[in-house]
Amino acid sequence: MEINEATLEVNETVVLRNALRPLGSHRASVVGALTNEEAEALRRLLTEFLLDVAKQGSLIETSTVTLETPPGFRSILYREEGVDGVNKIVVFRFRDAAAAATFPLLGILVTIFTGRWGLDALPKAGAALMTLWSNLLVLRRPKDADAIDLLEALARARARMVPSGTKDSPTTAEIEAEAMMPRDRMNHALARLRTLRIIEAEWSAQADDMEQPGNRWRVRL
Repeated sequence: MEINEATLEVNETVVLRNALRPLGSHRASVVGALTNEEAEALRRLLTEFLLDVAKQGSLIETSTVTLETPPGFRSILYREEGVDGVNKIVVFRFRDAAAAATFPLLGILVTIFTGRWGLDALPKAGAALMTLWSNLLVLRRPKDADAIDLLEALARARARMVPSGTKDSPTTAEIEAEAMMPRDRMNHALARLRTLRIIEAEWSAQADDMEQPGNRWRVRL
């Protein structure tokens, strides 16, 4: 997922849209499968998460801007301000390019592995976001390039399944088709992601048998 200057800054009104942008051609089908209520719940979840990260460290800084507020829009940060609508929003700026690259992946994984496609209740994901974020930040290119590429392939494979409404996770074979990676490197990347507790397996046969193409892989949330 390429990072440019534009992705280093995002405001709360488009936080979900920007997070899903790296899905490319799969983005439209994922967004189209979300109800307005689900999209708003995800936007609020991701915005609250960014606010928490900004409060706890130096990876993200916040500022505010004023704008003409769309009808019905309520700012996360200024939800209690004013009686005629809110005209301030929070803008997040990533101080670290690696964190900026990690956030879209986090947003994608939360979107496609929670809600009616994963956890029964989306709010349950809130407590797990910080742990997943911390684990994802450990991954750095070039050392972990295969693990990052494989996780992105898993996300694309899962995104293909979203329009059907299934909660099934992608199989090794489905991820391999997206990753286009030699099996030995793929197994090493899967092991790395398991060690970091980013993903977990549903074994199709014997436990820890990485060679089974029917093993299913999901993000730990």
